[in-house]
Amino acid sequence: MRFLYIGSHDLLSRHELGFLASLSVLGSVNAIQLGRETRIEKLRIGSDNGVWNVPLYRIPCGGVLHIHKCANTIKRLVDPEEYGFIFVTPRIPTLAANLLLNKRRPIVLRLWSVRATKVVSNMLLGCYRDLLIFIPSVLANLTYISSSAYTITLDSVTYMFASKIYPLYANRIIKVYPPYGYVIKNSIATHESRILEMVDRGDYILGFTVLSKKEYILRLKQNLKQKLSTCWLRSRVLM
Repeated sequence: MRFLYIGSHDLLSRHELGFLASLSVLGSVNAIQLGRETRIEKLRIGSDNGVWNVPLYRIPCGGVLHIHKCANTIKRLVDPEEYGFIFVTPRIPTLAANLLLNKRRPIVLRLWSVRATKVVSNMLLGCYRDLLIFIPSVLANLTYISSSAYTITLDSVTYMFASKIYPLYANRIIKVYPPYGYVIKNSIATHESRILEMVDRGDYILGFTVLSKKEYILRLKQNLKQKLSTCWLRSRVLM
């Protein structure tokens, strides 16, 4: 079976790379990344189920206002009718796929988070800005989920939230924990060769994540530290 994956900037995240590797076990996979550049290349992806080569088409897409141009560019590169399933990520990829196919092929949404789920937690930590995006976030994800045949969530929080907020589509929402993957560069160093040996044996992959603390994330951490310090001082006074 042939699969088409349409994503955006997060296509190269470790869970999406692992998903592409998993699809490669089941059949042939072509990937499209909507962004700012035009390029065709072959991704060599390593994961716990082996090493796979996935053709990647990078297509410039200027946003919702240029969605028709974006869809026409995809159509010139690949024929969506030749694929059994189309996997998409939220926002522009979902809209472009629906414009291309018009329900002629099943579209499967990859939903890794819903921003509205973080509103309550952020408010408890003193960040009230996300309250403004709660309703827009719920409505936007309703559009993505309702236009897809199935929705794959990547964690329990997103799965439970989506199932409760969108009960009409609960039977089309599933939870699948993704394997992790990484891009293998052309020049393989000694430690990368060692990783490939572990992949071939099917043991494990050690993954690293770098988190940058910017904007409200940094403020959340500062507010949390302040609240913890206040609680500690109060406990000392009571003692």
